[in-house]
Amino acid sequence: MATFAYRARDRAGQEIKGVIEADQIQTAVARLREKGYIITEIKEQGIKGLTLDLEIGKRGISRKELANFCRQFAVMLKSGLTVMQALHVFLREGSKKRLREGVRSIIQDLERGKSLSEAMARHPHLFPSLLVNMVEAGEAGGILDQVFERMAAYYQREHELRSKIINSMIYPAIVAVLSIVVANVLVLFVLPRFLELFAGQEEMLPLSTKMIIATVNFLQKYYLYLLIGVIIVIALIARFFRTDYGRSLKDRLSLTFPLVRTVSKKILISRFTRTMGTLLSCGVPLMQSFDIVKKVIHNGVMVAGLERAQNSIREGRSLSDPLEETGIFPPMVLQMIAVGEESGTLEQMMERVAAIYDYEVEQTLSRLTSLVEPAMIIFVALIVGLVVISIIAPMYQMISTIG
Repeated sequence: MATFAYRARDRAGQEIKGVIEADQIQTAVARLREKGYIITEIKEQGIKGLTLDLEIGKRGISRKELANFCRQFAVMLKSGLTVMQALHVFLREGSKKRLREGVRSIIQDLERGKSLSEAMARHPHLFPSLLVNMVEAGEAGGILDQVFERMAAYYQREHELRSKIINSMIYPAIVAVLSIVVANVLVLFVLPRFLELFAGQEEMLPLSTKMIIATVNFLQKYYLYLLIGVIIVIALIARFFRTDYGRSLKDRLSLTFPLVRTVSKKILISRFTRTMGTLLSCGVPLMQSFDIVKKVIHNGVMVAGLERAQNSIREGRSLSDPLEETGIFPPMVLQMIAVGEESGTLEQMMERVAAIYDYEVEQTLSRLTSLVEPAMIIFVALIVGLVVISIIAPMYQMISTIG
């Protein structure tokens, strides 16, 4: 038995530190997750003071790979294959090495008498807790093929949404990088040669040209120090946002900062309703669904709101009322959830809301991209235009004087 030191958060969001004994790290993680802990770090305490850092999710698989795995599994189960036969087929068909290793380990656990969900829970770096809980519900209800089919659609949609968010940021990122490169080339190599023409004539130059000369001279002297300073500042900011207070501040800013709050709220609502709808449709109880959803929502503000809502529901209140108190859900969503509660179609309403907000996220990202692209181009054009005018104007004046 090995000893593992861990850091985690309980269901109330409080940080917990401790040690646990297990035969391997996957077993330790599974046991901690059974207690409802959200693991942030776990380390194996070796002999002679040696410590091996093993970050959860470091060797995970993408949402697209999860979607493909679930889809193939669902097809094989619907074709009449047993779970063991499907796993052997999946192993022979081939996939990424780490996933094949996980499937091979699952087969061994099944041969020892464990259930599929228990075997998958031993590999949290491959199979998220959401999938494990859904598989457990599918085993209990005898609808394992339907569960994998729904989870394939779930992870496919998550992959598509994530891809669209990344794609919407690619063009602005490219423009920003090119702007920085062009600015550095101008300041370090191009402008100094032109500005040599104005040596000794500073009093006759316009203010914009004087400012450019001063800027170029300053950057040439202190460029290396500024570069080191920028790197240090970025590293400190990144480190700050990894602290508890920093993460809390980042989560609050994402819901209040004008440029990102609309997209952030829509993404959170989409993820919450899609996950809840998927869980409820497969027979997972509401309170257990809340516990799972809180692990999927990566925003402390919303998690705290969901925790309060969960406590209110335990006291007998309806779902829509405490969700309204979080301040995140708009009236339309709350009304649809209330209608779903009254009509007994809550899971269908959740899925409809998710579909609506998936579309809203796409449209919002498209509008933001269409606004950011020309704004960045205009900004770069203004900077370049100012530099060109500041150089050409005094040169033209010099030529006119000579003439």
